[in-house]
Order: sequence, then structure tokens, then C-alpha cells
Amino acid sequence: MAFIRKVRTASDAMAVQIVEKVGRCNRVIEHIGSARGDAEIAALIATARVTLLAGQQALELNLGADAPAAAGRRRLPVNARGG
Repeated sequence: MAFIRKVRTASDAMAVQIVEKVGRCNRVIEHIGSARGDAEIAALIATARVTLLAGQQALELNLGADAPAAAGRRRLPVNARGG
């Protein structure tokens, strides 16, 4: 499973990478870039999210008004205790 990480570089900048966990090690899939300012880092993270989720399709659940309600469920009062 791939995820985004931020790593401090030797030049004291922040690098944004897409990595995956392989066994007990992290393998860098793609280096997005490095930046020093908060706005630049946020932009790199946004770019990494788009790259990471590229090609992923949405699951259509059709949970409109026609969807059945939570049948068989009842809510217990907050202070109810079993015993």
C-alpha cells in the first residue's frame, strides 16, 4: 500500500515522497519534490495526493432515498448500561 511521507533533507528542506511498505522497509516509488515554505509543502502534498489517486475509480453505492434504513438497529440511551 502506497502512502505520502515528508522527510527532512540534508539541506534542511522538506521532501515529499510517495512510498510503499515492503516488508519492514519503505521503498520510494516517486519523489514529488522538496520545499522550504509551508505553502510550497502543501502544494507538493496536494500534487502527491493527485498522483497517488490517479486512475482510481469511485465506487457507486447508490445510497439515495431508495436505500433501506438501518433495519433491526435501535439506539440505546447514552447512560444505558448492561448488567
